[in-house]
Amino acid sequence: MRIKILFTPNTQLVPNNQSVVNSHIHKCLGNNEYHDKASDYNISRLLGGEIIDGGRNVKFDNGGYILVSSLDFEFINKIIIGIMANPDLGFGMKFKSIEHIEEMFFNGWNYFLTTNMGFLLKNRENRNDKTEYYTLDNPNIVNILKEHIINKFSKINPDLKFSDLDVQINQHPAHKVKNVYVKQVKNIVNICQINIHTNEKLAEYLYNYGIGQSTGSGFGTIYTMRSRELYR
Repeated sequence: MRIKILFTPNTQLVPNNQSVVNSHIHKCLGNNEYHDKASDYNISRLLGGEIIDGGRNVKFDNGGYILVSSLDFEFINKIIIGIMANPDLGFGMKFKSIEHIEEMFFNGWNYFLTTNMGFLLKNRENRNDKTEYYTLDNPNIVNILKEHIINKFSKINPDLKFSDLDVQINQHPAHKVKNVYVKQVKNIVNICQINIHTNEKLAEYLYNYGIGQSTGSGFGTIYTMRSRELYR
């Protein structure tokens, strides 16, 4: 299940930093069981704006929106209640409305796009102090992502099937690797189209839980190519 939470245009410049969304979502959820645990939801960054000032700020002349996805209806309801109780996002942006988005998934190939937040995969084997990331420049990125999907989603639901799983990330001029900041921490993300061959159920889980790591904190939101007009 996915909802699109729409906000009015900004009257002050919005920092180009994911902490803007994370802080507001934490406020909307309040003190509850969802904090500091493995997330069974996916929350996007604040979308619909134009990055300005050399990447420091974002303006939302036509308003902005956040995508929240989960198979937990109770969580979605808590987000909706929290947003309505805390309508002021800041920077002059206020809650406007909520739209429900429905997409279809298939047995076989499902064609997804990431948002401009992309997905991230940290190198967990790195023992140095410096965090390293797997990126589209890594020739093994497809296998790494595939292994991550199996490890992550087999823990979420042991009944999910992975025997027909295949992942493709074809080269394309629009694909890119970029830095995204959460507070003062730099994260390196991958923005691309991801083709995934799997069963309908796993495809739905990928859509609702997100691709890669830190999907509860803005990363890894994906949507189907045929529905991209919903995400302009």
